[in-house]
Amino acid sequence: MANLCATGEDGCAGGAALSGHVWATKAGPARGPGIVITNGSVQVAEQHYWYAAQTLAKDGHVVMTFDP
Repeated sequence: MANLCATGEDGCAGGAALSGHVWATKAGPARGPGIVITNGSVQVAEQHYWYAAQTLAKDGHVVMTFDP
């Protein structure tokens, strides 16, 4: 049997919503290198990586953290 969500059939959107944060500074460059910090599934909450995201953002990166 085919996965209906993979093909978007029967009203399935085919995806899931992510809850997360994007970190950047107002004074930073208009475009910068992007970094996505993943937490290894359910091992550690997203908040445990906020210190790293803030530090990277202050150095001019655009950072995304999220909980899968």
